[in-house]
Amino acid sequence: MVAIAIPVTLALTLTVFYLHGYTLNRITLFALIFSIGILVDDAIVVVENIVRHFRLPENRGRYFFEVAIEAVDEVGNPTILATLTVIAAILPMAFVRGLMGPYMRPIPVVPRLP
Repeated sequence: MVAIAIPVTLALTLTVFYLHGYTLNRITLFALIFSIGILVDDAIVVVENIVRHFRLPENRGRYFFEVAIEAVDEVGNPTILATLTVIAAILPMAFVRGLMGPYMRPIPVVPRLP
């Protein structure tokens, strides 16, 4: 999943960069790395929980999809809420004015583009 998500995210983000007139610089590259980090971290949390559920003795002999759905259901909502919390924490940077505005704006804007 991550092997597909990272190239798709990069391609979409770079396309939107081009369409909105952003250039690649240190700040926008940081924003790209930050958004990929959130994406990969969320995927790791979900996959680790699925593997944990498969190793539980009470799940032996059960269907793969049933166990996976239960595992994702267990950590899905908290993972989404954690991601939304990070976005809420960096969102005010989009409204910085003055000299720092052009430097800070790409950090919250870039991860939300795709």
